[in-house]
Amino acid sequence: MPRINEVGTFQMMIDVPRWELLDEKDGESNRMALVLPLVLESGDKEVENKHENFFLYFTKTITGSGKNLGKPTYQVSAEICESLGMSKPFSPDKIAELHEKECRVVMQEEKDLKGMIEIRPRFINPIRQELSMKSATKIWDKLKEGGFVEPAPATDDKSPFD
Repeated sequence: MPRINEVGTFQMMIDVPRWELLDEKDGESNRMALVLPLVLESGDKEVENKHENFFLYFTKTITGSGKNLGKPTYQVSAEICESLGMSKPFSPDKIAELHEKECRVVMQEEKDLKGMIEIRPRFINPIRQELSMKSATKIWDKLKEGGFVEPAPATDDKSPFD
C-alpha cells in the first residue's frame, strides 16, 4: 500500500495493532512499542488505500515537553490508547479493542537521522464528537456569561530597550 505523502490531518482507521520489543537503551531493557497500522480509505475503488504506522512507546523515559511534561512515556501511551477507545484500566492484552477504531492523525515533516525530510505521523487523536445546534447554543450562552471584554487600548509599540 502507498504511504501518505502530504502534510495535514487525516481521518484514519486502526488496523490490527501489534506489540514490538525495543532494544535496550541506557540500561533500560523493559521497552516496547505498540504499532498501530493506520489505513486512509480513499472511497474510490480505483485508488489504492494509503497507510501509515503510528508507534506508541512504552518505556520509562520521561516526557520532556508539552502537556505531558514529566510523565513517563508508558503512561502517556496508555492514556492515548484509552482516549482512542480502549477500555480502562489499560492492559497490554486489550489492544485488540483498538482494531477498526477511527482516529485523526496529524502528518508533519520531520528530519530523519540523515537529515532528509520525511512526512510522518506526529499526533494521533480520537475523532471529535459531533455537536448538535442545541448543545452548541448552550455552550455559547455559558461562554458569554458576564459579557464581552473590551480590548485594551493600543499602546506605543516602542520597547524601552530600543
